[in-house]
Amino acid sequence: MTQDHRGFMKVELSGPDYIAVYVDDLLIIARISAHLGAKATSGSVAPNP
Repeated sequence: MTQDHRGFMKVELSGPDYIAVYVDDLLIIARISAHLGAKATSGSVAPNP
């Protein structure tokens, strides 16, 4: 795997109710509400709890 690619996206399951999306050097936390049928809300940038 090469990290020289621009726009490289890496998605990891970091928790039971949220996922961490890595885009280049940006970290985006997408929260998933299990009560709403796994509805993801992107745009929330927050450090690890």
